[in-house]
Amino acid sequence: MDTAVIFLAVVLVLFFLDVSIWVVAIIAVILGAVAAPFTRRAEERGLARRYTADPGSPAD
Repeated sequence: MDTAVIFLAVVLVLFFLDVSIWVVAIIAVILGAVAAPFTRRAEERGLARRYTADPGSPAD
């Protein structure tokens, strides 16, 4: 998911700079792999906060 978001964020800018679609895809994969641990931890913190706020929620 991170790779797709990064791809969409950089695709227009890099196309204006006349960069190949393959280079854009490779950059997105690399940046997505780097961002994945950070976004995973942020999601875990958010879910933990939501659980502590309402432990009886149906999201369990």
